[in-house]
Formats: sequence, C-alpha cells, structure tokens
Amino acid sequence: MDYKAIGENFVKFYYETFDSGRANLSPLYTNDSMMTFEGSEFKGNEAIMKKLNELPIQVVQHVLTTCDCQPTGNAVTIHVIGQQKCDNDPPISFSQTFVLAPTPEGSFFVMNDIFRLGIHNM
Repeated sequence: MDYKAIGENFVKFYYETFDSGRANLSPLYTNDSMMTFEGSEFKGNEAIMKKLNELPIQVVQHVLTTCDCQPTGNAVTIHVIGQQKCDNDPPISFSQTFVLAPTPEGSFFVMNDIFRLGIHNM
C-alpha cells in the first residue's frame, strides 16, 4: 500500500471539495465515522454532515503547510497543519487528523476526523 500517495491524494480532494462545496464531502463518511470538531463529538454520516453544513461560514480557503501520513495496519493516518481563511476574517491556523479505513470495495472512508483551530484562549 502506498500510504503516502493515498494520504496526499485524499487531502488534496478533501480540502478542494470542502472549499468549493462541503456538502459534497458526504460520500467520505459512513455511519461508522466519527468526527471531533473543536472538542465536540459527532458520530455517523448524518451528524457529521449536519455539523459541517451548519458551520457559520460562506467562503473558506485552506492553505496547507504540512501533510504527514503513516500506515496504521490496513488504514492510513493523516495529520495536516495549515491555515484557513473564512469569509472576511484573517487566516487562522488549524490542525486536522484523519484515519482512513479500507472499504470492502478497495477504496477508503474517513473512520476518524479530529479538527482543531490554532486559537489561544487566554
């Protein structure tokens, strides 16, 4: 398994799709998927997509700094660091970790997704 190519191709697709229409991310998640978004947990495709589609942003652009990939058994773990610019706000750093699990058909789905903004609350 070429885990680096799988991870890098996934990341390119994920952020391009998120930036152009995040509703189109639905096929990446299943009922077994789990997302932790800023500390709140969402389980299953419906809950995850509801959260993503209800984000109070209209225009978003991600700029990636790093993308690290590792094999995890027959899955792929991906850690991304970058910046996102939402609407008219200044860019904000973020980190996101994905675990892609294989499907019986030979593709992958997002089993785990953890997202955090790089904001310091003091």
